[in-house]
Amino acid sequence: MRLKKDPRELKPGTDLGEVLVDWSNTKAWAWGGYYSRFFVNVKGREPEGIVEPNSYGEVLEELRAELKSLKGPLGEQWENISVMPQEVYPKAEGDAPDMMVYFDNLSWRAAGTLGWPSYYLSENDRGPDDAVHDWHGVFTIYDPENRFSGKGLVEIHDVRLLLEKAMFE
Repeated sequence: MRLKKDPRELKPGTDLGEVLVDWSNTKAWAWGGYYSRFFVNVKGREPEGIVEPNSYGEVLEELRAELKSLKGPLGEQWENISVMPQEVYPKAEGDAPDMMVYFDNLSWRAAGTLGWPSYYLSENDRGPDDAVHDWHGVFTIYDPENRFSGKGLVEIHDVRLLLEKAMFE
């Protein structure tokens, strides 16, 4: 993505929508989050698209290779995963991205804002986000009657059995 203004001149937390994007020199752009959504600036699809439709796949593969090689703030190798929506969803509706990227196996999220002094932010750029994202989901249980007390690790099937029992009482 190319900007019409030097990003070092922006105040921290500047939203992408507030920045003047130089679309005539932008092949692709992305939005932040625990999975970053990448879009290719395809001619005929985007209002100011520059990438020829027959180059679409090539641009995505270039991006995929570059993103795979990204390293952490101390030069450590990251496990960056990029997927196309059609690789993981049977049907994508709405404004689906061209590619989704997970940085260092969900250990880092992509910032959705610009103007920061570093590419690496120790905290979420949009405020607290303690959702504890995980590949397999997160489950919490409120157990005021201590039915699981002393049982150590609680398996999901134990919870299911307890809920089924409660339904028939």
